[in-house]
Amino acid sequence: MSVERQSGVRVRYAQGEWTWWEGWVFRDLTIERPRTKVSSVQLSRFAVRPSLLGLWRRPPLPLTFSANVYGGTLSGSIHRTATGLDTQFAVQNIVVEQAPLPPPWGQGGVSGNLTVEGAFQGNPADARSLQGTWSATLTNGAVRAGTIAKLPRLALQAGQVHMRATLIGKQLEIAECRLIADGVGADVQGKVMLRTPVEQSGLDLRVNAQMMEGTPPSALTALIAFLPSSSPGAKERNVLITGSAAAPIIKRRE
Repeated sequence: MSVERQSGVRVRYAQGEWTWWEGWVFRDLTIERPRTKVSSVQLSRFAVRPSLLGLWRRPPLPLTFSANVYGGTLSGSIHRTATGLDTQFAVQNIVVEQAPLPPPWGQGGVSGNLTVEGAFQGNPADARSLQGTWSATLTNGAVRAGTIAKLPRLALQAGQVHMRATLIGKQLEIAECRLIADGVGADVQGKVMLRTPVEQSGLDLRVNAQMMEGTPPSALTALIAFLPSSSPGAKERNVLITGSAAAPIIKRRE
């Protein structure tokens, strides 16, 4: 069966049923936007349950939802507020290489297990009204060699990432971001002004990178060694990254 709205979003599913304890349950559900380059999202099972009050409303809010998706789970709730919607969600152990990530990260470019928790408020039709907080953790991460905006993308192994961030309109404020991979640790804080396409997003980031003792040289440690430093041979680098994701400007931070 296929359902298509004026928004251009098409929803297809192989089987659907209603149960009083889970609400509507759909199996092998696909969400896509025809005539665009956005990859479709596939859920092996998706359940959405409105409250008894929500059954008499259009749309039927508040409601809760859950899904089995890309080797992990998704759950959350949606409530109506005076300014739009309040959405809370939790993603547990998504297998990243199975997810439809946009280029250049998709098609096996990144792998690992991803967990995300967050809450957002605002009107989904107005990106400027959106705000919220979220945290994400990536374990067993790896990156395949490639290119990003015509720049080389290093191959990385055994990566770990933990991030806490706040979204206010189109501005992403990174309160904490800790990355560990191939003998390098890095702490990142700052702001990203989100734009379309993504590579045009503006950067204002503070980075502290450390080359760990006793680890063998890697492509990443060689790259860190080229960053501006206060003294030759230092194991630590403090830099500012400005410009855009496509054309970053890196300079030493005093």
